[in-house]
Amino acid sequence: MMVFQESVCHPTLFGRLLGLKSVRLYHDTIVIGQGRNAVTLTADELSALPEYKEGWFSARWHIYSHARELTVRLLPKKMLASLHQQVVKTLIEAAPQRIKQTHLQFITQAGSSYLRDSHIAPLSARIAQMVALYSETWPADKPLDAASIQTLHKLQQVNPLGHYAEALRARYETLQLEAQRHFLDNVEANPLTLAQRQAVIRNNDHNLVLAAAGTGKTSVMVGKALSLLATGQAHPSQILILAYNSAAAAELKARIQQRATDTGVPCEGRPAVMTFHALGRHILHQSGITPALSVFTHNKQALEEWATEWLKQDIAHSDQQLHTFMQMLYQPVDPFRFDSPAHYEAYLRDTEYRSLQGERVKGYQALLIANWLYMQGIDYTYAPGPPANSAIAPVDFQITGTQVYLVHHTLDRHQQPQPGVEKAAYLRLLSETRKWYRAEQATLIETFHYQWSEGQLTSVLKTQLSKAGIRLQARDKADIIARLEEQNALELAAQRFLSCLQAIRMEQLDETAIATRLQQHGVINAELYAQVLAHFHRAYQNELSVQQAIDFDDMISRATTCVENAQWKPGYRHILVDEFQDISTSRMALLKSLLEQGPAPILTAVGDDWQAIYRFSGGKLALTTEFERYVGSHTVTRLEKTFRYNSSIAHTAGQFVMANPYQYKKRVDAHEQVDEAQIYLLDDLVYGQQDATQRAKHIVAAIRKKSPGDSIAIMARYRFLLEDARTTLQPLSQDNLFYWTFHGAKGLEADHCILLGFNHGKLGFPSQNKADILLEALLPAQDEFAYAEERRLFYVALTRARHKCYIIADPLAPSAFITELTEPSYQVNIASDTFTEAFRAVYKCPSCDSGYYKKRKGQYGEYYQCSAQPGCSSKPRMCKTCSAPAINTGNGWLCRNPAC
Repeated sequence: MMVFQESVCHPTLFGRLLGLKSVRLYHDTIVIGQGRNAVTLTADELSALPEYKEGWFSARWHIYSHARELTVRLLPKKMLASLHQQVVKTLIEAAPQRIKQTHLQFITQAGSSYLRDSHIAPLSARIAQMVALYSETWPADKPLDAASIQTLHKLQQVNPLGHYAEALRARYETLQLEAQRHFLDNVEANPLTLAQRQAVIRNNDHNLVLAAAGTGKTSVMVGKALSLLATGQAHPSQILILAYNSAAAAELKARIQQRATDTGVPCEGRPAVMTFHALGRHILHQSGITPALSVFTHNKQALEEWATEWLKQDIAHSDQQLHTFMQMLYQPVDPFRFDSPAHYEAYLRDTEYRSLQGERVKGYQALLIANWLYMQGIDYTYAPGPPANSAIAPVDFQITGTQVYLVHHTLDRHQQPQPGVEKAAYLRLLSETRKWYRAEQATLIETFHYQWSEGQLTSVLKTQLSKAGIRLQARDKADIIARLEEQNALELAAQRFLSCLQAIRMEQLDETAIATRLQQHGVINAELYAQVLAHFHRAYQNELSVQQAIDFDDMISRATTCVENAQWKPGYRHILVDEFQDISTSRMALLKSLLEQGPAPILTAVGDDWQAIYRFSGGKLALTTEFERYVGSHTVTRLEKTFRYNSSIAHTAGQFVMANPYQYKKRVDAHEQVDEAQIYLLDDLVYGQQDATQRAKHIVAAIRKKSPGDSIAIMARYRFLLEDARTTLQPLSQDNLFYWTFHGAKGLEADHCILLGFNHGKLGFPSQNKADILLEALLPAQDEFAYAEERRLFYVALTRARHKCYIIADPLAPSAFITELTEPSYQVNIASDTFTEAFRAVYKCPSCDSGYYKKRKGQYGEYYQCSAQPGCSSKPRMCKTCSAPAINTGNGWLCRNPAC
């Protein structure tokens, strides 16, 4: 640092009268003016020698920095000349040391280490200043020494620094690859690939390592931690490694320990390897906070029992709470928001509305009416059947023991039916219906969709029923609650609320944020839902207070507060995060607090956006796919060389997952190259009957016969399918035979994998079941690509197989994924002819968009039914000749099989 001899130069008398400023040298600073309006420049800010200019009666002084130019006028010549000489002399004397120090800073930050983004701007400014001051504006009559000139020339070659950043990083990588070659060859059982080595060496402020399945992300984590220790870049206490769960943390810790021993990496102690929850607990403990963990953290049943009892007491507290609960028991749905009746019918097919009386009703508004009638003590029959004259519309309710009927119309205030329904035909049928009931001297009560949307449905019902002479006598609240308990409605609602609660806490949402998300997702009654969920959240927090305990979410959020408030000061210089694609908003908040409050730590985030399958537990994929937005400028390294599976699996799985354009593109190269497809598509038909588990049993037997020592994994989206498979395969030896859900298989591998459950429908894969819209709105946002997370889950399933993958699917009602995989570009070995388009066309239901005819067994034998029922009521016969579906054409029954 340059230090000036203290000196001051005040303006001339005339200058003082004009209010001009004085100049003062103080320590390393030039101060112009006085008080709050004073301008200060440090010596290090000067970009050129100041200029001294004499006039007739006074002098002026020009000062230059990168930020501005200043001129001070009407200063005494002699005093300013003396001050000017002091500054020049100081700059001349300091030149060699300043140039040397700048060059040393350059070597330290851009030569002997990876040039960090945060270092570029200040280092670039420093170099530019030295070049401008001592080269471009330095007077010829004050030559620098030879060493300074040579050093300055080197700095000129990298000015401006931003233009040379990537070249400097590439040079550093080349040098380090050679310097650490022996270490990188031996740090793992097999030498690291080039991409793995680059991921180890790169130490930008923020580093994103995208690791496709089987490309060795754990090797990078181990290699990077040990490289930092082996090269002396960090002490073990300065390294933090964060794993997704306890099992992964234990595996990483053991592997680092073993590889450190094997490679002889000297270090005192080992880097900290822990989960986010363990880190949160550590921070709280270090901050002097040691609360107990709630019983809810390890006893899910206790949590559900508390939530159920709380709901029960809440609705027993007031009629309004009960009314609100009944509105929220099922998610409201507006038929006018569907673009066609078929899509609305498909939604109803996947959503079961069951009333307090116990019957399944056709929609949400019918449910509200049924429950209101029940709660008012009115006995009724739901869908009593068509009247004698089938030309009129069937009614929805008949009041028991009366000729009072009720029909609910899907009409808006302007008499418009839902989209896709012909208005004239609807109104004509409505007119005929009214005439018929008048002729029969029966009472027809009509309610309308717009009355519900305007919040008037129950008041209209009350008025019209009273006019019809129907007596309303509200049932006892205890009876209603007892009925809800009988139907497990309270328990199911509690589970739904708890799922929402988990999302609220992980996403750190207050009532306003909850309402905003619900509104953005088009949730009907969004503000009401937000109030109730916030009310439930407060009750949960109060219960934790009563227990004098915290849960895992508290552990993260309170630890974050401790770091932000400086109750605990992090000392980590390197933070490595595994499975970064699955971290939540709350975990990211804790991580950011460590980055912002720590000693400028380096972050290395390792993950794979293609394997992001835990959104339901808070995983926020956007933190990876939009890394720069959330984290900042960074360096990306892609691991694209897999040693787990062959080129056939790599091609099919990669093309399938990359159909989603909202993810990173990766070109996975497999170590094992094969010439033929190793993914096989087989139907579930065994001796003419559909039985996927029997097909799996045959495949297992064939593999055992050819390769008796190979491992085999039976995999499915749902656990119940695995239980069925386990039962079927029980007679076989269970050695080297595994049963994995697709989610549970992440991180695992087997020689052969057999995948089940690829049929169309609610429990197929991808599932046609509609997610709970409340939970969907509260969870982290996802991209708009269809079945985005299910597609990634399929990628995970496909890439568990080392050699061969067998997919067993329903050829009569294949899932959307199977239909896609039959395209030639996927290069799947289609081992069953039943997947041909001509075969599927025989079983495609012509009455709806998505259904297929499925064979069922009843008391009178086999029959067909559309897979889209109850949304589609098509009921074909079974052809007596070929057993294919036969449909009624109006002129008789026609077999769908063109060969029949």
